[in-house]
Amino acid sequence: MENLKFTFFFNLIFLIISLLPTSLSTDIKVQQSKDEPYVGVNIGTDVSNLLSPADLVAFLQLQKITHVRLYDADAGILKALAKTKIRVIVSVPNNQLLAIGSSNVTAATWIGRNVAAYYPYTLITAVAVGDEVLTTIPSSAPLLMPAIESLYSALVAANLHNQIKISTPNAASIVLDPFPPSQAFFNQTLSPVISQLLQFLSRTQSPLMMNLYPYYVFMENKGVVPLDNSLFKPLTPSKEMVDPNTLLHYTNVLDAMIDSVYFSMKNLNVTDVVVLVTETGWPSKGDSKEPYATIDNADTYNSNLIKHVFDRSGTPLHPEITSSVYVYELFNEDLRSSPVSEAHWGLFYGNSTPVYLLHVSGSGTFLANDTTNQTYCIAMDGIDAKTLQAALDWACGPGRANCSEIQPGESCYQPNNVKNHASYAFDSYYQKEGNSPGSCDFKGAAMITTTDPSHSSCVFPGSKKSSNNKTSQVVNSTDASSAGTKRLIGFHGTRMSVFNAGIFILKSSIKQSPLRKMNNNMHLQHDVTPISKWHSPTSFRIIKSPRFLFFHLPKKTLHLITMSWTCSKCTFINPPFQKSSCQICLSAQPPQSSSSSPVKPKWACKDCTYLNPYQSTSCEICGARASASLLSILEVDDDDIGEANLGSSIGSVFYPLKSCNNTKRENGENRVLTNGGGDLDDSSCGLNGGFWDLQPRNNKKDN
Repeated sequence: MENLKFTFFFNLIFLIISLLPTSLSTDIKVQQSKDEPYVGVNIGTDVSNLLSPADLVAFLQLQKITHVRLYDADAGILKALAKTKIRVIVSVPNNQLLAIGSSNVTAATWIGRNVAAYYPYTLITAVAVGDEVLTTIPSSAPLLMPAIESLYSALVAANLHNQIKISTPNAASIVLDPFPPSQAFFNQTLSPVISQLLQFLSRTQSPLMMNLYPYYVFMENKGVVPLDNSLFKPLTPSKEMVDPNTLLHYTNVLDAMIDSVYFSMKNLNVTDVVVLVTETGWPSKGDSKEPYATIDNADTYNSNLIKHVFDRSGTPLHPEITSSVYVYELFNEDLRSSPVSEAHWGLFYGNSTPVYLLHVSGSGTFLANDTTNQTYCIAMDGIDAKTLQAALDWACGPGRANCSEIQPGESCYQPNNVKNHASYAFDSYYQKEGNSPGSCDFKGAAMITTTDPSHSSCVFPGSKKSSNNKTSQVVNSTDASSAGTKRLIGFHGTRMSVFNAGIFILKSSIKQSPLRKMNNNMHLQHDVTPISKWHSPTSFRIIKSPRFLFFHLPKKTLHLITMSWTCSKCTFINPPFQKSSCQICLSAQPPQSSSSSPVKPKWACKDCTYLNPYQSTSCEICGARASASLLSILEVDDDDIGEANLGSSIGSVFYPLKSCNNTKRENGENRVLTNGGGDLDDSSCGLNGGFWDLQPRNNKKDN
């Protein structure tokens, strides 16, 4: 009989214990059932180039962000949010607590100006009174509850108390001994205020707002809290945190922090208040003391956080209750001071381009679909022109990006500045590399964006509209089957020609071609100095739709044409009296003299791909050319070089191939283009191996 009594008593105790979590969550579930869990964002305004309120709201709608929290009650933003269905938490700054807590009239005025004036057109859902008041300014703790009560009374008077909740965001540090969660309790010195706050929240069915950062937990407990637990990464059972008192398994730090708050409230006999995470996130950059503040970790944390919320998996203590969260934050607040991480919590830069790509596909509707599906790489704001130029030269040179569309006269040449050209080149390289995040860096000069940078007739490589764009990709000259409408560029002596790829041998006699000078409008001005005659075998490659051939005019005493192309490894400009091994490359080496050269070469290169009319046939034509900064190493008469492009991102003097104006070849003979035009890319300009000669046009403007 005693054994039966003992067994019955033991089973009764076990039943009570097993039902505790369920009974603890019953009242909470009543509140939570009204709303589905969501992910919102905090909007800080310490941003040097913050979007206007109208643009900000348009951006929020574009990204499908439905919940935001403001750190004040900005009138411009609240007006712009009207009729958008975006729900917003407005805030009372800490410096206004004294006035509001001391006067019901002041509280009523604040509600009238910042809440009632906009509701219901602007969907204000809550008022956050102060921010981490109990821990950051504990001397103001006695003012907190009077301010909350006064504001609530004002809401009641305006008949808005059922629609708009009032609470105050708290730091995680109000909870002591948070691990394991079952042992957690509120800081006893703050218990009187916290107890009053919880009673108010219970009475008004408002949430307890908490700012919870697993990042700081990890940084303060390295070696104890694994990084994978902090980042929501999948864990083996052996790595899961187990609460020894409840035997609950925790697979991530955030759930443990939330449950520590629930256990702390239970210790004060409050079981019907839900936790709303008003701040959480991970910094994407830090100083030497913050090695885990990286883009990869920030991406991992926030992406997994969003999935966790939309999976509605709750916490081990309350699997049926999923706390909504506000990611900290929408923008990098670059005006914030040290540590470095303070300015790098944002999902986006101030100009709305993403800091990194959130991988949230299939997890709710937070953020627009093209955040992960359609991305571009562009030049970052605030980068100096010299850095952008160096990155541009690399992308169009060793990086083998297709830069043909940023050549003069092409669709993306305008606006003619280094940032615009660099953005196109960066995106070309980024798309070529399969949108790999690591391919959009360029030593910090580039960033990824979800906004299509295409403009006017300029279509960026990553745009869905770019499928019909022409490219200037080099192909093998022997591949006749794939030549199609490609053109052949031939060099012989000092002449060049372009014609359709129906035949691969140049037989026509070639005359000397003069150089042209260009003014700022790229119009021919007058004849220039003739050049000497020197000969070499014809060298050529097939190139799709070539538009421009580029020249550079050194001192007249040299009497030569030099070609400037950016190829696989270097850009060169060689006078004919130097050895073929003397080339000018993108990466400079110490100058070296040569017994066969009367002068010391400006640069010497190793394993460079070159293209010179007096060199061998083993050359390639690439889709870009040298920058003005590279060309400037030669001694050049300013009078002999047009100024149009020396300041541009792709620099150097050029001679464009002009429009043929539908001029037809007659009787299959070569026809000299004089004073007319000659866009040898036009299908009417060359047929079946024929080509047009290029002759001077005196003082004629382009058509």
